[in-house]
Amino acid sequence: MPGAGQRDAPLSPVEAIDHLLAYLPRPSRLLVAVSGGSDSIGLLVALKQAIDQSPPYTFEIVAATIDHGLRPESAAEASSVGDFCQRLDIPHVIRRWAGVKPATGVAAAARTARYDLLCQVAAERHACVIVTGHTFDDQIETIAMRGARSGGAGGAGSTGMASSTILDRRFPLLRPFLATRRDAIRDLLRDEAISWVEDPSNIDRRSERARLRQDLPTVPVGDEAEVLRQWREAAEGRRQLSAAAADLAGDYLSLHHRVAARLDLDVLTGDQGALRLLIGALTAVIGGRVHLPPREVLTRIGQFLDIASPGRMTAGRVLFERRREALHMVREDRDLPILRVEIGETVVWDGRFRISNHSDQALDVRPTLMTSVQGGERGEGGADAAHQQPITGGLPPRIARLARRSSPMVTECHGETAVGQAAWPLPEAIAAGVTIERVLLPFDRFLPEFDWQLANSLAAVAELPSFPPSPFDVFSRKTGSAPAVALARGRRNPMLSDK
Repeated sequence: MPGAGQRDAPLSPVEAIDHLLAYLPRPSRLLVAVSGGSDSIGLLVALKQAIDQSPPYTFEIVAATIDHGLRPESAAEASSVGDFCQRLDIPHVIRRWAGVKPATGVAAAARTARYDLLCQVAAERHACVIVTGHTFDDQIETIAMRGARSGGAGGAGSTGMASSTILDRRFPLLRPFLATRRDAIRDLLRDEAISWVEDPSNIDRRSERARLRQDLPTVPVGDEAEVLRQWREAAEGRRQLSAAAADLAGDYLSLHHRVAARLDLDVLTGDQGALRLLIGALTAVIGGRVHLPPREVLTRIGQFLDIASPGRMTAGRVLFERRREALHMVREDRDLPILRVEIGETVVWDGRFRISNHSDQALDVRPTLMTSVQGGERGEGGADAAHQQPITGGLPPRIARLARRSSPMVTECHGETAVGQAAWPLPEAIAAGVTIERVLLPFDRFLPEFDWQLANSLAAVAELPSFPPSPFDVFSRKTGSAPAVALARGRRNPMLSDK
């Protein structure tokens, strides 16, 4: 952050909250995620104490508990958090993760549901930020877990969790306790005679995080400064790498209707770490993935690019085709979904397009390769050739054909009978009934502050709106008001919107 100093010493809960509030615009409404465990209860208490000492109407708290429904006690625990918030005179919302839970990958699915529900509550309550209680100890575990999985592009694993992440292009998710020890938070609660819930899943060795929590050596008191210094340097290294990758994208990348990427081969002479990060980001964007490819996939792509001759390969649902003058990337025409979009509903199709139904009937969305017109198969000279022709501009025929085939086709349906259709790019005739917008995953979903420059460079090349800036850095010590002004600019005042 410009104009901010650096500090590597651990923060007490009170210091961490003071540091957070110094970055936020005034007035602000904060949505605080509270599970009932010590970290989130300590976050709520420290925020409440600091805000009570602030001028009136400066900050306001709303607490939210996400009941995942994974344990019989979860509903009662969520209710007890509500009782605690009532004693503190803090509004509290409970949201339950409804529906059938997956048989595998429950932790990842629960995390996705949790952030979806938190964003919903933040929108309903006009919060400008979401705050969570992730601690120094959680960061130790996260870095170890990512390292065990071989990490990702550009040393992503060593950076751990970002202190500020933009969710869904809209809400800053802030983690003020990343430089605060869990024991310090619990000492604060003990001093206030406040209890918390111990989640039994935290000691269940079937969980990867629980095993690491039990097996990792504890960072001794007094050694935190060195660990924090390493984290800060890793985050700064990633920030610089992201900036270099952003420069490569600006110099060498073009996107054709946001469905096919072209990189001039001169990019191969650039910084190899930045190139690796850029290729990883583009693989996720073109493939519609929430995460960048793992290290082994990026290594395989790098080996392919090292062969100085034309060829093609697939990875991450993306076809890579190297030609004499450029590397082309396009979505493979397989495993493409078919979705029904009900009236007034919005869905994300294939992780690449957000489709909203404003019409008076349900719509079907399917890949163009599967769509027929009046019973006949679509082809190069099909009935919608004029709609699809713009995608071909400047692309080799094979890449243009794949770009068409993997693009969405929206069909208005009466039962099984197609009565009208729209391809990407949309013809004007149906634009009033449906909106198709390009999604820039992974950054549209989660944008850590150290990848902000790369995300905005890709958004600019794709002619998409820029991403909002991150308002907070746990490693910096605020000396100016620029971050708060940047957060507040262009945003309706959340404190006055319903007063």
